[in-house]
Amino acid sequence: MPAKGNIKILEVGSGFGIPFGPSDDFPTFETAKAEIKRRLQTSDLPEMKLTFQPEKVN
Repeated sequence: MPAKGNIKILEVGSGFGIPFGPSDDFPTFETAKAEIKRRLQTSDLPEMKLTFQPEKVN
């Protein structure tokens, strides 16, 4: 299922979106979302707000 992750860096009040889809390692929306969160939280990036949204493909 295609989806979009929105990342807002709170320190600067700016953000961006990243599209993503299924993979063999992360076959569901929930597993992909959990892995993205884990990777961002273990990075040295400033505090951020994460939101995720499934998207429809027409």
